[in-house]
Amino acid sequence: MSSRLLRSGAPVPFARGPAGAVLAKPWLDRLALPLVADWTLPTLRLSEWALQSGGDAARLAALTGREIRPTRALQRRLDALLDASRGEAEARATWRRALFGEAGNEHHATLAERERLDAAANMLRARFGLWSWARRWRAPRIALAPVAPDALDPRIRARAADRENAFPCDVDPIRVSRWIPSALGREYWIESASGARARVVEGEQVRGSVLVLHGLGVEPDEFLIGRAELRALVRHGFRVLLLEGPYHGRRRVAGFYAGEPVLADAPRGAIAYFERHVAEIGNVTRWARAKGDGPVGWIGTSLGAFTAAIAADAARGWAAASRPDGVQLVTVGTALFAPAVLDGALGRKLDLMPALERAGWTRAQIATLAPLTGPAGPPSCGGAHVHLLLGHVDEVTPLASGRELAERWQVPAGNIELRRQGHYTIPIGLERDPGPILRFADALER
Repeated sequence: MSSRLLRSGAPVPFARGPAGAVLAKPWLDRLALPLVADWTLPTLRLSEWALQSGGDAARLAALTGREIRPTRALQRRLDALLDASRGEAEARATWRRALFGEAGNEHHATLAERERLDAAANMLRARFGLWSWARRWRAPRIALAPVAPDALDPRIRARAADRENAFPCDVDPIRVSRWIPSALGREYWIESASGARARVVEGEQVRGSVLVLHGLGVEPDEFLIGRAELRALVRHGFRVLLLEGPYHGRRRVAGFYAGEPVLADAPRGAIAYFERHVAEIGNVTRWARAKGDGPVGWIGTSLGAFTAAIAADAARGWAAASRPDGVQLVTVGTALFAPAVLDGALGRKLDLMPALERAGWTRAQIATLAPLTGPAGPPSCGGAHVHLLLGHVDEVTPLASGRELAERWQVPAGNIELRRQGHYTIPIGLERDPGPILRFADALER
């Protein structure tokens, strides 16, 4: 028996078929941003308030600051959300015992993984059961509450001034779970005491490892179906490690939806995210290299690309075993809070810069923190081993910012691929044509 997740080893039909050819176009990006910012995020924000309310409409009204009439329909949705939340917590606890506990076996682990995925899907459905109320009450996209400049921890400014020592690498021992069979070979999980977590998928023959770093709000260990990196790379002979970033998946913070603290607590939330996750990447790289079966590379998309870029720079001060042999960055820029991103389409939708200004920040003050939200120096692997995949019509991480990073890092023109796509359609394009990923993987062995 294999998990439901990895039984879907075949490509997602819509992405590979005629529909995918239509969807992987710039017109979808123009629709995707409003869908994410105006529909998805407000619904997720309301669902978090609903969980905090304990299903009580009066408490929900106090949390949202809205006048809420406790109808039967609303109460049913609130009850369903609480039931789904309890079910997800129970499934995760069972999963942990089955995968990491002393007792258990492959059969129990496989069943527990299936139940965990079902519970995650049920929880997502319950969250979106509140979408009409989110629209009706004009729920905010994000619980935006930037820290004031004078309230920023002095240690953060000290790290920004001492960039060479700002991102030390973890050296924690890594624990390995039981493995379960899959259509691609086998899968298991690794974790460290400091918080690093990753899902590992490998085939029978392994000639190297690739760490895959996800974007903001993306939870690859919860909703893995359709990941082009996974299928293409495993079939190409590479072990894939799907890292789970802070504030996501099983690392989600109570009261916030997946990834929300990164921007809600700007700039502190993003700085904390990068500090923690960069250290974990080095540690997981060291573990993967110790397997002794080939090179180790990193692939990052969006927030994951910024994380990989920072880590590639920081790795110049790490032990050789923790450094990557190559890095591929998909939809990236010079820094998360660079003007191109702050003033980009998503930054404008989230009202980031105005919120920061209301908290007392100036653009000049934000720029002083750039060393902690983007690479400050060249990558440890050298620009010749960096590959970029950028979109001509990317309005979230604009093309100009990615090109600026390529110029700084002296990335060869042959390693830069430009597609007539945007932030949301490039991943669909990779489902149809994973060629850039496989070319990067092959380059790791050179």
